[in-house]
Amino acid sequence: MKHIFFLERPTKYFWTSTAFVLIIWLIIGPLKFRHVDDYGPLEWALELNLEQFYFFLKHGWGTYPPIWNSFLIPSFLFKGFGIDIVRYMTMLLGFISTIFSSYLTFLITNTLIKFTQIKVNKKFQITQIIEILSIIFNCLNPLIFLYSNSYMPYNLGIITSQLLVILFLIIPYEKIQSNSLTRKTIIISFIFSIFFSFQSFFLIASVILYSFKFRYIYQVKRILGFLNFQFFDKFYKENLEFKNKKIINCLVLFLIFIFTFTYFQKFLDLIEWGSSPGKWAVGLNEVFNINLESNNIYSYIYKVIYSTISIIGQATYPLPYFQYKISSLISILLIISTINLYKLNKIFLRYFSLTFFIFLITIFVSSNGRFIYSPSRHTMFLYPFIWIPLIVFIVYFSFKILNNRSYIITPFFIGLIFTYSFANMHSISLINYTKEERNTLLKMLDKSEYTLKKSYNSSRLDLHGTKENLNYVKKLCDQDYEKAIKPYTVFLYSHRGPFEIDNLEIRNHLNSTSNNCIPNKAKLKIIDQFEKVNNNDIEQNINIQNGGSNIYAYIVEIS
Repeated sequence: MKHIFFLERPTKYFWTSTAFVLIIWLIIGPLKFRHVDDYGPLEWALELNLEQFYFFLKHGWGTYPPIWNSFLIPSFLFKGFGIDIVRYMTMLLGFISTIFSSYLTFLITNTLIKFTQIKVNKKFQITQIIEILSIIFNCLNPLIFLYSNSYMPYNLGIITSQLLVILFLIIPYEKIQSNSLTRKTIIISFIFSIFFSFQSFFLIASVILYSFKFRYIYQVKRILGFLNFQFFDKFYKENLEFKNKKIINCLVLFLIFIFTFTYFQKFLDLIEWGSSPGKWAVGLNEVFNINLESNNIYSYIYKVIYSTISIIGQATYPLPYFQYKISSLISILLIISTINLYKLNKIFLRYFSLTFFIFLITIFVSSNGRFIYSPSRHTMFLYPFIWIPLIVFIVYFSFKILNNRSYIITPFFIGLIFTYSFANMHSISLINYTKEERNTLLKMLDKSEYTLKKSYNSSRLDLHGTKENLNYVKKLCDQDYEKAIKPYTVFLYSHRGPFEIDNLEIRNHLNSTSNNCIPNKAKLKIIDQFEKVNNNDIEQNINIQNGGSNIYAYIVEIS
């Protein structure tokens, strides 16, 4: 029996869950704590002029793919209304991207569930449960929330992974039919999604390995045929060209060319710079460091297993408590689901083979020290390969056991979305600044006479919100220490570490960045301070610390 794959319309349960999640997101709102990698791109974007615009689109900020800049440009356009509005626009873009990702999860799992041959009670629609679970995993994961609401949307790589599953696994399967419009839509979407992250190289390499294994579908000759111009011409006419729509065809080709050029330009830049993930990503005591040079065979195997279990937990468990224990239980459930689904239909063998190669490539590159295989933002692209079999198995198992008790199933999954919502809100609250803490910072800002564009390390309170920005900018220090009437006060802030007057590195930094407002010769005295140590981190895993969400705020007297 053949099944039809098409771009299904979500049911009212999907849209109701979407509306509910949007309310949860708005309740949380834009965070009042911001990490350097988030406000760095925003700082640069706010200072852009037209002459710099081309460079911004081509190279972007830091090590991020250039397409992120294009994706976030709509939020920059609202900078005249204040940082808060810019942040809300960023949140809206993040929400749209996670809902689209949820839809893709639904499409894939809803297709695969048909191959379990489960017989469902006619009174109950299985689709709504799949939709709810898809939204839970995509939209109520605190790590995904934090990054989709920032200027480092690593969650976009999740979209690429799911489009790959559809394009290279589901659509070619001989027992699944799809029409030309569906294939064309998925192919074009996948091509553009490749530019969402540099982890796309892992996905493409995995597909190549997968293709060599299943040669009855993708023969070696077809792979080599990619170098043939006739292949590209035929591929374009069959899968990319819209008949009698020259403007759309030209636009698609132009955008593919631009994104390809900027993507590889940035990738070559990263190779030239010798760029690699931050050392923070290897975790405390390098528990996630699987570089072969740093491990013997036993520690290597242990860390690979430990990292894999932690990634599985990070993809599915929203709280920082008992993380590894819960992650281990979920990993066992994933293994059970893998074994059982493998027995049900050959399509699951294909799915798990593709998943194996993707994890294998990621581990291989990390073993050479060029990537970090840890439960951080860098491995978000792996999440769908964990979610999909879990959702299929949970739905299959639930209806296999409770098919005649459908009145239990619906309330359970509705309760689950509420549980994940509160867990998500709680996890995020652990790193966010409270209203009282924010007000304390604003009062200190008001009390001080001056501020510095760059504090004593990589922290920018002025890009946290509109009030912070307005109060901060109008007090930027323009005093020359030699000519100023002394003493005067300066506000200093960091989320990384405390201010130490006698720290030579800090003093040299202020000397070089404060425009002679705080030279080395100045005498400093802390007259007010607010310190809060909070090791809860944006990465959400208890074994990873990337600066924490601390508060170190000072009013310093300069004399």
